Formats: sequence, structure tokens, C-alpha cells
Amino acid sequence: MRILWALMINLACLIGVQIHAEAMPEFENFETYHAHFTQETIEIKSGKQLFHTTGRVWLSGPIHFRWEVGTPTQQTVLRPNLKDLWVIEPPLEQAMVYHTAQHIAAQLPALLLSGDKRVLSHYFKFIRLSEQDRYVRYRLVPKQAIEVLKTVIIKMQDGHLLALNLEDLFGHLIRIKLKDAEVHMPIDSKIFALEIPSHYDTIQSHEGAGI
Repeated sequence: MRILWALMINLACLIGVQIHAEAMPEFENFETYHAHFTQETIEIKSGKQLFHTTGRVWLSGPIHFRWEVGTPTQQTVLRPNLKDLWVIEPPLEQAMVYHTAQHIAAQLPALLLSGDKRVLSHYFKFIRLSEQDRYVRYRLVPKQAIEVLKTVIIKMQDGHLLALNLEDLFGHLIRIKLKDAEVHMPIDSKIFALEIPSHYDTIQSHEGAGI
């Protein structure tokens, strides 16, 4: 019996321990963070890739965040202060401003990278799925409706976010993989400055919600 138990333990180590327990990850607090990422959208039913792009992300402290998608930039999500979240779309020549307590799905990478446990625990239940070597996977289940977000799976290593898989209510899976991360390095404050061309349409969101 002891031999069988030992073999089972060894097998679990080889394939990754399946945990499925509610637990909040231990996040490393970054003074600054910069990384590149790849992003693809897949239709879950057919497995067909609908969209693929690359981008960059910057984070400074718990407030400032910039997420750029595409080359040239197709969309920028910018949090220049505690109050406002901007979604700027150059192809449409428009910029939409939200209160930071809105549009949580767009801020999710920033919340995970900054390790804002208060906000994360308010919106999500964390379930620890598996652990292998130093890699840990968690499922994030929304506690309330968050736009079109259905569920999220994240992959972490030593408190660092490596990847996110976001499933929406329309049957799409968005895969984001972070790479070439630089932490605690100086970032020019101009990166987080709000600059909108004068000919862009500016739209004020009137959605409610928040904590």
C-alpha cells in the first residue's frame, strides 16, 4: 500500500497537482512593469482563429496603466489617474472615457499585474486549478456580471503573471501571453499622459457600478 501511495504521489508530481481549491494568488508588487504580449481570439465551437495581434503593456504603481494593441496601434487602454479609464481607437478616431469602477474586463491585466487584491476579491472568486514546478494556474469566476466576461484562467510563476485566457459570453476565447517582461525599471511618465487628437470624437460613458 505504501508503494502504491508513493507511486501515486510521483505521478501527481509528473502531471501537475490538481488542486481545485479557492485561494487568492500571491502577487509580486511591481514598482514598474513593461512587457510585450501576443493576443489571439478563437471561436471555441470551431477552433478557428479569428484574430491575432501583438502589443505592449506598461504599469507604474497601483494607478498608471497603458495597454496598446496592434502595430500600428489599433486600440489603447489608458488609466492616467485614479478616476478615469480611457479606451482610444485610432481606426475609429474616437476615445471613450469610463470611471475606473467601470469596464473591469479592460482593466483586468492591470489589476492582476498590480496585485490589487481588494478589487480582485470583490469581483472574482479565485480557484487554484493546478501546480507544476513553479507554474500555478487559477480560474477566476466573476461574482457578478462583468460586461461579456464569462470566466478567466491565468498562469503565474513566482508571483508573475504569464498568461490569461478569457472566455466571453459569445463563445470566444481570448488568449494573451506576456513575454520579455522588465520590472522595477524606469518608465517615462509621458507614457501615461493622455493625448487625444483634437479631431477625435470623445464619448463619455454613463454606465454605473463599482465598489
